[in-house]
Amino acid sequence: MPPAYFRWREWVLGEGDYKRYEPRYKKVRPDVGYGAPGQEPIPDYWWEHLEEFLIRRSGGDPEPDRKVPIIDKIKSRIPQEVRASADQLSPHFNVREFDCKNGQKVPAKAVPALRKLCLTFLEPMRTTFGPGHVLSGYRPRAYNASVGGVPLSQHIYKLTPQSVASDTMWAKCNPAQWARKARQIAAARREGGVGRYDESGFVHIDNGPRRDWNQ
Repeated sequence: MPPAYFRWREWVLGEGDYKRYEPRYKKVRPDVGYGAPGQEPIPDYWWEHLEEFLIRRSGGDPEPDRKVPIIDKIKSRIPQEVRASADQLSPHFNVREFDCKNGQKVPAKAVPALRKLCLTFLEPMRTTFGPGHVLSGYRPRAYNASVGGVPLSQHIYKLTPQSVASDTMWAKCNPAQWARKARQIAAARREGGVGRYDESGFVHIDNGPRRDWNQ
């Protein structure tokens, strides 16, 4: 057997030559990374995953009172700083700012269009008017109807994932000036809808077909 050969299954699961230690016996290998001294320790979440596997192998349920989708389990093991960076759409806008007010998160398939909206419209708006606040981003159909949105609204990201909308207000100036700036950007790009809402105090911006309106 070549010296470099390493029996991963035996080592990880406590089988074969490692059976005397049992898979849960971390003490015998506390600072081992990939089977060689001096490498990084195995992350704690690896041991947690192994624990789940061992319980399942014995016929048990590692979480008898709570069924968690596998994608949520995977996400829970991703370091917080990595998850945060993945949620960042642009230097100053995070995808969580666009979640529906009822708690439903932005659909994954709409994230590319939302990132484009932030980079091409909202970041230039922020440069001119200072920090912005997202009043409304994603809306499921039922929620959109409950707040009086039009049936084919760009806020219904699942309906038009290639073009999305946000209602925003900014630190400086007013809806008329916000709309003027957004329309300049839209005209240059030959795309985008801009709605000016003076009474409500916000501007609607989307990256759908080119159009303007005032209310």
